[in-house]
Amino acid sequence: MFSSYCPTHDASVLLTRRNVINFWNGPDGPVIKWRCNCGHEGTLGRSGNDADPIHLASSTPAGGRPDVQVRADNETLVG
Repeated sequence: MFSSYCPTHDASVLLTRRNVINFWNGPDGPVIKWRCNCGHEGTLGRSGNDADPIHLASSTPAGGRPDVQVRADNETLVG
């Protein structure tokens, strides 16, 4: 479990692995892309804060392989 700020709720929300859309190693460490239960999407960097969107644009999801995604149920899809 982890928490993140959701602007729709205007509060920190508790999220689980089911809220994880994608995960990859960015230039500053691991990045989690998440979806709140209300539908808002966001990213978390290694420090637990919103990841820097400038670095996100230049990084590649799934550890450098753009054809790989990790689903919330921990299955890896290649494709």
